[in-house]
Amino acid sequence: MSNSPHRSLFLLVRVKPKGKMRIVVPVPLYILDATLAAISDLLWLPDLLFPVWRKSLAGKIKLPPGLTPGKAWNLIVELIDEVRKYGRWRMVEVENEDARIYIDFY
Repeated sequence: MSNSPHRSLFLLVRVKPKGKMRIVVPVPLYILDATLAAISDLLWLPDLLFPVWRKSLAGKIKLPPGLTPGKAWNLIVELIDEVRKYGRWRMVEVENEDARIYIDFY
C-alpha cells in the first residue's frame, strides 16, 4: 500500500437522478473520526454494567478465538484510517438508466 501525502478529508456522495438536479452531500471525515473515538470509549460500559449478560451472549454468538467487541471495533477504525491514507479516490460508481451515484474520498 502506498501512503499518499494527502489524507482524505471528505467523503462526497453524489446522486444525479435522471432529469433532476444533481445532489452532492459532503461528509467531513473528522466528524466520523470523533464519533468513532467516542463510541470506542463507550465499549467498556456494557462489560461493566452487564457482565452476566455478556457471558450468556458469548455462548450464543460464535466469535473467532480472542476476538472481542472492542478488538473488532478497533479493526473497523484501523480500516477506515487505512482507506483515508490513499488520498483522493472513487469508492463507488453506479450508473443505470434512472440515476448515477458516486462516492468519492477527497
